[in-house]
Amino acid sequence: MRKYFWLLIGAVGVGFFLFNTNLGNHNHKPSALVSASLVTRCQENYGEQVENIADTLQIPAVYIKALIILECSAKKPASPRFEPKVFEKLQAVRDGKEEKYSGITTAMVKGMSDKRLEALATSWGPLQIMGYHTLHFGWSLQDLTGDKALYYGMLWCKKNYARYLDRRDYRNAFHYHNTGKPHPVMWNGHTHDPDYVAKGLAYIRLFEQSPPTTQAQP
Repeated sequence: MRKYFWLLIGAVGVGFFLFNTNLGNHNHKPSALVSASLVTRCQENYGEQVENIADTLQIPAVYIKALIILECSAKKPASPRFEPKVFEKLQAVRDGKEEKYSGITTAMVKGMSDKRLEALATSWGPLQIMGYHTLHFGWSLQDLTGDKALYYGMLWCKKNYARYLDRRDYRNAFHYHNTGKPHPVMWNGHTHDPDYVAKGLAYIRLFEQSPPTTQAQP
């Protein structure tokens, strides 16, 4: 029994070592992950709007600003991004070949044209929210593509992972936004860009050092 006890202690120790030395995904100095020009672009293109909506929804503006950089490089307008694999999955659900995909059932997409499915398989707006999420909340595609795209994108974040945003758990928030799951406890995340979370955390630190865009000027 003593042998297994020390094996267990060793495993826990290794786990905590990996956790503490791999906080985001890879080890990088924050300065190697951020771009000052993208911070400036984000402030100019989205800063005031983000701060106003964040105040209304009661979510941290610094997180949303960092997320905008990760998702669309703070470009305005943000370019839509079609996901062929998601399109194929939605087709399979529509045609009854699969029961569901990411909460989307056959009943929800039955009879939809390929063109409509293409829109649902595309990510939209500065936060790159997938079109099929409109089916979960009864929203229209215009909500994600029109003038209120940023508002609905931020509302989507609040509805899906407010538990992380409320306690400023940005590590889990970034990972959930990108993958739909919280960050693994003792190993690297599953984001497509292995530095996605680390970059987000680095940008948050930078935005926290910057004055709000809506701050009154002297």
